[in-house]
Amino acid sequence: MRWIRCATDAGPRTGVLIGDRAHLLEGPTTLVELLATGELAATGDRLADSEEHALPWSELRPLAPLVPPSLRDCVGHLGHIANCRARLGGEVPEIWGRVPQFYFGAPASVTGASEDVQVSPGCGQFDYELEVAVVIGRPGRDLHPERAIDHVAGVLLFCDWSARDLQLEMMPAGLGPGKGKDGATTLGPWLLTVDELADRRTRVGWDLPVSVSLNGVVMGGGNLADQDFTVGEVIAYCSRGVELQHGDVIATGTVPTGCLLELDRLGERHTGPRFERWLQPGDVVELEGGVLGATRNRIVAGTDPVRLPSELR
Repeated sequence: MRWIRCATDAGPRTGVLIGDRAHLLEGPTTLVELLATGELAATGDRLADSEEHALPWSELRPLAPLVPPSLRDCVGHLGHIANCRARLGGEVPEIWGRVPQFYFGAPASVTGASEDVQVSPGCGQFDYELEVAVVIGRPGRDLHPERAIDHVAGVLLFCDWSARDLQLEMMPAGLGPGKGKDGATTLGPWLLTVDELADRRTRVGWDLPVSVSLNGVVMGGGNLADQDFTVGEVIAYCSRGVELQHGDVIATGTVPTGCLLELDRLGERHTGPRFERWLQPGDVVELEGGVLGATRNRIVAGTDPVRLPSELR
């Protein structure tokens, strides 16, 4: 099923998308709550059979399908790292191939498939990253890589909006990307449950081709099935020493050519569209995921940062 969340006069409502109609829950029950109670499938079946709170999807404003308890973004495609390091020879340091590196994002910053995305305060190099993410449906800790994928409830499109100049400023401190990565994350337009992907299973996870366009021009793309770490390995590593919770979102990694930074670093070696500039207000970024749907976000101007006294010295 395709699980959605949208804005209504009564507040955000969760539901399922059947054809072009959104069958919504009457109350404010969330996707995370349905996962926690084990009622996701039964509730979906009940909603699908009822027209009581069904509305045309085209008339609604979609929100992120869920606000996750936690949000991790991993590196499953080593080609992404190689492209980002193209000016240094393209060699991937050994540590990137040992485990799927990840950082924590900000759950409160998730945005919907058609919402405006604000440039991070003080950012002059704003970027997108094309990814696929999984949502945890069954808690688990210290999971085995061959069985971890069984804990997935569904899959969705994921856009990691990145402030490259802020990221590069923060990384030398050794604590992660910091303010370079917590401004916004687009999820959606829907969560597709894993039963809908049975015929797409691969050794890595699922056969899911995705692409990204900027102002109507396809800039890059790839397939979840081509990543170096399996989905099970990504989840298993994230669960090492920590309990994954219902609704946790784990992005599997940027597909090669899935961001402007890669195109900038590849330069003339890239056979597709060339890097021209970073994102600016008015730009429209679209992710296309086939069965995962599509997102369309317009970039808007950000606010000026409130500087700390130590930054003004």
